[in-house]
Amino acid sequence: MSIKKNKLKKKVAFVVVQLDEDKLLFAEHYWDYGDSDWHEAWEFHRRSKNYIAKITGRHQTYRFEREFLKTVKIDGDVYLNINSLEPGDFVDVWFAYYSARGHPLFHLKGKFRFVGIIEEHDVPLPPPKMQAEWDEDDFVGVALLERVGESTILKSFKE
Repeated sequence: MSIKKNKLKKKVAFVVVQLDEDKLLFAEHYWDYGDSDWHEAWEFHRRSKNYIAKITGRHQTYRFEREFLKTVKIDGDVYLNINSLEPGDFVDVWFAYYSARGHPLFHLKGKFRFVGIIEEHDVPLPPPKMQAEWDEDDFVGVALLERVGESTILKSFKE
């Protein structure tokens, strides 16, 4: 997937389940509102870089201070703990695989605003493999992320 196509993704969503007290975001697939389909996000390979980080402020060298969401592996699938996210928080999303020559192939990349957890009626059910991992009682809905520009984030953290 090319970077140009990623620029078109204005809104994406991830499945959210609740296990014990934790709300967990299923990171292996995301829903793209641009072309209305589920896509692979997480690349299981030693050359892949996958994360979602909450942007907590400005950083002199790296532009943004980030707090990386903790990953949890359940039955071989990757989940991210989103208990620290509140609606309106900004997140940095990076799901990429690096080729042998060091070129990144992005599945999903960008800065987003966490809109919140919405009901699942806005998107079709996830692929059957995903549904098999949790039962109906665990399913909360989907976490909606809306793409924003860096200038929007910088303005919100003005000193």
